[in-house]
Amino acid sequence: TALQLAQREFARIAAERLVESGETERYAVEMVGVARTYLATVVPLLARSATTRELAAALHRTSAVPGDRLISILDETDLLKFARERSSVERAVAIGTEARRIVNETAAALAAASAAASAAAVSAAAAARSPTSNARADAA
Repeated sequence: TALQLAQREFARIAAERLVESGETERYAVEMVGVARTYLATVVPLLARSATTRELAAALHRTSAVPGDRLISILDETDLLKFARERSSVERAVAIGTEARRIVNETAAALAAASAAASAAAVSAAAAARSPTSNARADAA
């Protein structure tokens, strides 16, 4: 699944020990990249190629993603990538942790929404088959 792939990528990046070798910016950027790829896979309106501003606009149309937190780490990693800013070890680790949390929380929200939709469909199908709903339909 997309979640399993993201988790494998997070683990791969951690195994590279980038933070310990002083590559804090690369670590933060790669961790956020995994989150972006995951989100683009599971929430189609969040295209991987979208800019941070485009994603911010699109996030208003979904409640499954913690948008403010995502935009915060995207803004930070944009500065690391494009303005060549530096990141402390603590901040890089915090960005990576936040990227993982966003992926996990989004997966949980999407699973809950899917379960709710399935339950609603089952209830609707059961109601359509019940004798009282057929009698009401006949009376109408």
